[in-house]
Amino acid sequence: MDKNKKKVKDKNEKDKTGKKLEHKDEIKTEKIKTEKKQADDKKQADLKPDLKQNTKTPMNLDGLDERTKKILFAYPVRNVDWVKEPWRKSPEPVAILFYPKNFTRFERFLHKYLGGPTIIRRPLDIKGTRIWEMCDGKTDILHICINIDAKYKEEMEPVLPRVLKFLEMLLKRGLLRLLPEPNEKASKPISEKIPESNTKELNKNVRKVEKKKKDTKTK
Repeated sequence: MDKNKKKVKDKNEKDKTGKKLEHKDEIKTEKIKTEKKQADDKKQADLKPDLKQNTKTPMNLDGLDERTKKILFAYPVRNVDWVKEPWRKSPEPVAILFYPKNFTRFERFLHKYLGGPTIIRRPLDIKGTRIWEMCDGKTDILHICINIDAKYKEEMEPVLPRVLKFLEMLLKRGLLRLLPEPNEKASKPISEKIPESNTKELNKNVRKVEKKKKDTKTK
């Protein structure tokens, strides 16, 4: 009888010891999770500094709504092919974007009979080129504004609304998209020359125009 009581007692003590160890393991696991979360929060805080405490920002950020603040920490990435080449009277090379033309129903009808380009070739100005180059998936909009302000000063005042308006125009045309986190690989890199698909399309349209001119002269 005493042996049985001793076995039960030993078993109870083992159970208590096991539960204590399990409890310690749970506490340790929770501690690790908490430390990891704190480290992640610190990392995010470093990436997204408090606008009120960011004294290095030369722009007036008072009174910005929450939506605009969130947009400032988004990462714009390029969606379309582009090159950087001399353009007309521009004193330095500019970005030239290539993307398909979005026809209306009437425009499709006209294009069917009259022809014309289906690829739009859109040159940006020098300041637009600088902004476009920084849409690399690793620079957020806030730092794009800071860099533009540092480079152009009064020429781009007020810098924040002007940069946001330019980016909004590109977003509406589908030339850019915004990412919540940095991703350099998501952005279209610069092409050394006009992409082959665009070159073929442009040459094809040139040949169509030349053929129509010859037909007109013949008549």
